[in-house]
Amino acid sequence: MSTFFLWYFVIFLLGLIGFPISFRLLTNLKDRGYTLVKSLSLLVWGYLFWLLCVLGFVQNNIGGVIFA
Repeated sequence: MSTFFLWYFVIFLLGLIGFPISFRLLTNLKDRGYTLVKSLSLLVWGYLFWLLCVLGFVQNNIGGVIFA
């Protein structure tokens, strides 16, 4: 059960980090991107991690995830 709360906390932090960006970029939406911010943040974070792994800057472990 603690793993669920850790995962939820990480998604929440990613949403907090990504909200100012989506608030400015998605001005045409009624909620200014609030409903999409967690999904977009997770997608960008995953893409950045994948890109860094493919280019050989980080390894596929917890240290690389935190670095990304």
